[in-house]
Amino acid sequence: MRGGDAPQPTASEPASSSQTYSSRYLQRSESAAAPSPSATETVAEPVVAKAEDAGRHVADNDLSNTEEAPAPVKTKPLRKLVPRGVQIPLAKNVKRQIARSERELGMFEGNLSSAGKDLTTLYFTSCFDGDGKTISALYAAWGLANQGERVLLIDTNITKPALQRYFPDSGPGFAEVIAGGVPLEEALHATDHKELEYISAGTLPLGAHITDTAMQDILTALKPYYKYIILDGSSVFSGSEATRMAPVVDGMILVVTCEQTRWEAAQSAEEKISNSGGNLLGISMNRRKFYIPKRIYNWLSN
Repeated sequence: MRGGDAPQPTASEPASSSQTYSSRYLQRSESAAAPSPSATETVAEPVVAKAEDAGRHVADNDLSNTEEAPAPVKTKPLRKLVPRGVQIPLAKNVKRQIARSERELGMFEGNLSSAGKDLTTLYFTSCFDGDGKTISALYAAWGLANQGERVLLIDTNITKPALQRYFPDSGPGFAEVIAGGVPLEEALHATDHKELEYISAGTLPLGAHITDTAMQDILTALKPYYKYIILDGSSVFSGSEATRMAPVVDGMILVVTCEQTRWEAAQSAEEKISNSGGNLLGISMNRRKFYIPKRIYNWLSN
């Protein structure tokens, strides 16, 4: 090594801490996907421009006296994350409830399409705990997967995880991934729906916390692989997490309990989301009461 040359990093050296999780992950994916050259393959030599006059400067973009340069090879990231976790089933009683709501679930994607394009990350929140945001997020994820879209469901409510009531809790989760100790694939679980995958909440190490920057970094790494990423988040009035994550996601859905959530609370939650820079896509009405037979309601709404 010459005295003026900087030492080159080796493959065994850890990635720089200044790199984001998404850049490190994509670099690792590209190196794994790139085929190694065989012994019979030849390496193409760079094309050297031939100048008519030795004293004439040939610009890089002057192709009149050069051979046609080969097109650059674009290395694409892997298009599929392979779950390393065990396959986990959804509770049978929840499957029966979802089957009874198939008509409403089929309308969800249509409502998203009318809300605008480029809506990949959807954060489900509510005014208070217990308003039904978790089951609403689960229904939305299952309904979108039924439309043939690849969907990822993440429990981001680390302090009060609720999706574990419907999926068995197994292995590390989102907290371990965002803390930097676990690769995405190890926390990713396949479900008994072929288009739906799941990441549990997990447990944060002592003293660690989720920042909006870390959340955005993880979502950036996940976006190329899924049509929709559904986040079961925290309620607006239980802490600051929902408003901190509002500008990070593509859209938020506020879940309210019919005939229980006061309109003043819903309006205040909407204002907090908007003032935080969030994109409130709409309100989901949970626990609706039908004062007429449901079959008549369905007939009238057609």
